[in-house]
Amino acid sequence: MLAGVKGLIPLFAFIDPFGYRDIPMDLIRRMLQYDKAELFIYFDFNSVNRFAGKGVVDHRFEELFGCDDFYDAPASGPARKAFLHDLYERQLRTECSMAYVRSFEMVNESGHVGNHLFFCTRDLQAFDRMKAAMWKLAPAGDYRFEDQLAGQEVLFGDELDTGPLQDDVANHFAGRTVSIQEVLSYVIAETPYHSGQVKVKTLKPMQTAGRISAPGQRQRGQFPDGTLIEFP
Repeated sequence: MLAGVKGLIPLFAFIDPFGYRDIPMDLIRRMLQYDKAELFIYFDFNSVNRFAGKGVVDHRFEELFGCDDFYDAPASGPARKAFLHDLYERQLRTECSMAYVRSFEMVNESGHVGNHLFFCTRDLQAFDRMKAAMWKLAPAGDYRFEDQLAGQEVLFGDELDTGPLQDDVANHFAGRTVSIQEVLSYVIAETPYHSGQVKVKTLKPMQTAGRISAPGQRQRGQFPDGTLIEFP
């Protein structure tokens, strides 16, 4: 079915399997051979956490991850959770050659992680738009939705702390003068933030605090395309 994948029109697919058996990494890799293919993947973390490496159906997890590194996962606790999540993300990046991968954590009513939703793309603009959509559901920037909090005001707050991002870009671009486009690309690709949080909410307060300058800037606090930003 995927033999002629390179001749397909641009593809956006939501992969929603039952459990962990139906989405081997090799299938995902073949679907993503086409440069303009993007996937939104339901990763059944609850089942993976319970059964991976337990010696019962490990051949299924070798297919799921496309490797046997899950055997090295810690036995339990947050370290196991982080290991399995990061291993799956690593495989999407390396085995499937996806430049941009972002997950969104879904927490069930009991307070446990039920699944992760992984978005995979090679397009920076598409990645930015998906991140912005995820921020609407998780305005704290933790890429996490909890059923226990559904409908409560906390989900719809607009408080945004860009302090960590200000420090990040200050350190990353220290001693350089770069374009606003380069700053935006870095933020989208390498940080949890999206482009809509950069100019007014990040760079403007940085300029007010004297942390950056903008040679030739027409109006202080505004950063249209072509603006150069100087980081001391």
